[in-house]
Amino acid sequence: MNKLSEKKIIELFQNTLGNTNFVPEDVESFKIGKEQLVVKVDTFVESTDLPPKMKLEDAARKSIVSCVSDFASKGVKPIFGIVSLTIPKKLSRSNIQSLAKGFQIATREFGLKILGGDTNGGKELVITFSLFGTAKKIVKRNGAKTNDLIICSGPFGYSAAGISILLENNKCSKTFGVKAKRSVFRPNCRLEFGLKNKNYFSSAMDSSDGLSTTLNEMSKQSKKKFIITRTPSEKDISAFADLNRIHVEDLIFNGGEEYEIVATISRTHLERIKKYAKNHKIRLYEIGYVTKGRGVFLGRTAADSLGYKCKGNRILNKNFPYIENFGVQIKDKGWQHKFLANTQEAKQLGEAWSPRQYRWRRTGLVVTGTIRDLEEPRVVRTKYGKKTLVANAKLVDDKGFIILTLWGDDIQKVSNGTKVKIVGGFTKKFGNKVQLNKSPKDGTMEILQR
Repeated sequence: MNKLSEKKIIELFQNTLGNTNFVPEDVESFKIGKEQLVVKVDTFVESTDLPPKMKLEDAARKSIVSCVSDFASKGVKPIFGIVSLTIPKKLSRSNIQSLAKGFQIATREFGLKILGGDTNGGKELVITFSLFGTAKKIVKRNGAKTNDLIICSGPFGYSAAGISILLENNKCSKTFGVKAKRSVFRPNCRLEFGLKNKNYFSSAMDSSDGLSTTLNEMSKQSKKKFIITRTPSEKDISAFADLNRIHVEDLIFNGGEEYEIVATISRTHLERIKKYAKNHKIRLYEIGYVTKGRGVFLGRTAADSLGYKCKGNRILNKNFPYIENFGVQIKDKGWQHKFLANTQEAKQLGEAWSPRQYRWRRTGLVVTGTIRDLEEPRVVRTKYGKKTLVANAKLVDDKGFIILTLWGDDIQKVSNGTKVKIVGGFTKKFGNKVQLNKSPKDGTMEILQR
């Protein structure tokens, strides 16, 4: 999205348009006569929202799910929708028919009607969906009260795991892979749960921007402290994280696009909501409570489950930066779009690519930079059983750096200060860090300056 964050862009428009008192909400609402009209708009962009292997039918459905999920958290029934499509020339008739099929599936699933919209041509697929409904009132983000319980309507971590499997080819069992990828391609939406239980929510929010963002936004607007006593996840998420050397808390709290409802409720309502969830086969999680103060923190039990070393209410781990007397603070890290489609723009990035801006797996890279912090070589055994030398260094350009892994004879060709050009580079994650490698088959490293 350029160098400005989504929040900064919104603030810029607010200041320019004179709406400085704007309070963010999942939906927009206003009165026409006696009725309160509720509106939501969301945009699905091919290069940022369409992961590999996702069917266009599922993409169309997901564009509607993202709006309906916001209605669900507010307790509003969707009625009408309007869709705007930017259609690139590469889409065939059958592709467009798949989009139409996806819209049809979603309208039947959520009981709404698409009135019309607009179509236009462009370089990539863009779906903008607007949703309309009416309500006497909506459940807001700012209603959490001291001693309220915090609940959510499903587990977290599968969407982030699915994205990492699709983009980075991370290891997993067949069963887990199907579950994780399905959460990306065909996410559930808790519309009926929100409609039936809205009167019990003191505050609520859709979680598609990531659990850390959701909890922090509700805490901020309610002017209360949220204590998380249990992480809303299952054992297979932890197992996947361990297998791939990923921080499990990143999967749970910073994944995004999970379309669950996070709500605060009075303790007196808990059993009613539990009963509803059980009868409708919804996995309800009681994840914490609300108290006086500010911010979102892990309690002892939750910190323990994530592998933090605890003594009383103190966290002993030195490598976690956000620590208060009570526990580890969960910062709002925000959901960032992580897909890069196989577009012409992506193919032409070449040397204009900045290492520090890269996040996810790519191949065929052309990267120029200067060697810094070259490590002493170490002997390793490859997967083919052969011994070879390996050393890491920083590859620095004027915008940032990435860790470059050098193998064999390439190590002897460089020293600190050597400027190189990598052609045929690829990236992968190791220990939750992105590293650049030269392709062993057709990659080259050119020495530009010593």
